[in-house]
Amino acid sequence: MGFGSVIAAVFAIMAIIVVMCTVMGVTFVNIKELYNALNKQLELSNERIKTRMQINNIIIDSLDPSTVYVNITNIGSTSIKVEGFNKTDVIVIYTSTTGTKITARLMYNASGVGVNIWYVRRVFVNGREDEVINPMNFENNQGLWDPGETIEIVLKLEYNVDSSKGFALVITLPNGARTSHTT
Repeated sequence: MGFGSVIAAVFAIMAIIVVMCTVMGVTFVNIKELYNALNKQLELSNERIKTRMQINNIIIDSLDPSTVYVNITNIGSTSIKVEGFNKTDVIVIYTSTTGTKITARLMYNASGVGVNIWYVRRVFVNGREDEVINPMNFENNQGLWDPGETIEIVLKLEYNVDSSKGFALVITLPNGARTSHTT
């Protein structure tokens, strides 16, 4: 074996080592990204498990049947951030007074102005309209909906609701926790 063959073998071995290091580096980065993604998913699943809501009642306004009042209680063990309300899905299915079946996704609008929107009207603690801990400020998008608190939300719909027909409501929070109610 000549000196040229030895040099060629050394370069080949160095090339193999460089390739192996590159592959190991890329693999390490991918494993780290996978680990971070799994951790994030675990955190979301844990938060979703602790978050629960219950729709207590749905009242269609008899004077303005395009307005619906809904009381929802946080029955979970974690507080829900008001800042997430604008990412909350509120979906309604109802029959209008003209007989048309309507399905609509309502947008959060703290001011209560517009149609196909929802907003929080009042907050109840132990049946009283009084909130002391982590008070919610809807104009500034701050505060927490704490466990045990009930919020009254107002749904302002585009069409009048035929109250003799069924009304369905589905609410899904940004973390995936959801509740539904049908009348």
